[in-house]
Amino acid sequence: MSRTIVVLMLLCGLLFCIAAPSSAFVPRPEQMISYGSQAVWANGKIHWYGGHSAYITDAVGNSYGGWRTATHSIYDPATDTWVSAKYDGSGPQGVDNNGDGEVLREDDGLNAGVCQSFAYDVDEDGTMEVLTHAGNSGPNSGNDGGFSCYDPDTDSWSYFGEFPGWAANPEGSRNQQNGLAILHGNSVYCFGGYQWGYYTPEHDNQLKAFAKYTFTPGGNGSGTWEELADAPIGFSECAGAIINGKMYVAGGFQYPDPYGPPEFFPTSIWEYDIASNTWTTHSIANLVIGVQKPA
Repeated sequence: MSRTIVVLMLLCGLLFCIAAPSSAFVPRPEQMISYGSQAVWANGKIHWYGGHSAYITDAVGNSYGGWRTATHSIYDPATDTWVSAKYDGSGPQGVDNNGDGEVLREDDGLNAGVCQSFAYDVDEDGTMEVLTHAGNSGPNSGNDGGFSCYDPDTDSWSYFGEFPGWAANPEGSRNQQNGLAILHGNSVYCFGGYQWGYYTPEHDNQLKAFAKYTFTPGGNGSGTWEELADAPIGFSECAGAIINGKMYVAGGFQYPDPYGPPEFFPTSIWEYDIASNTWTTHSIANLVIGVQKPA
């Protein structure tokens, strides 16, 4: 059985090398498995993109996939069908961070956290765009802190809102991977995750770093950044939500000591108050481990 699968994969690769255009690359076929992808509900459909996948090589020797992929698939529950970006250019456009119409391994694809994407009507035309904050994205493959945005009306990606740098250390990392990007009103609260913040001998706010981006009405994506209060501990690969003006963060890996190992399978829940820009100094509740079946 395994030999048959390998042979089929080699045949598929050979057919691709014969048929694929050499000037541009459209992401992997939908049957290639990936994980750590984004899933966003927008305009009655589910957009699924990015994450990790196996490496593939095109006809001219360029490698794609791996730790940051440009895949993009859309599921329509009304028809129970998927459409996916394909090598022949059909389907939705794959993640194109630099807006050049080509999806190249060197500059495109996303590897963020599963809670770093959201839908927002950026151009105020009644259609929700799909956005992801940072996540090793952007024209320079990361370290930028901007937003990758897909417009279903034009089937195209754009990039905007680059983070200007941290006031205390402008050279600190601006990429965000495995953190949170939570939309609340017209602001996006970006918190935690690897490389979002910076280390210095006096400061350890990476994994604690927090900032928000506020969209300018009528600005077609333009907006302003504001740094917010560091969290009391570090977080990565966590989940979060804003309820009644407060942000709650739980799960993932939590770092009581930023220079030490994380706490695995943490149960504590932390709270941030938007109005006062303050965090609780200790967890407010604990998750219940395990799942109980209904009677």
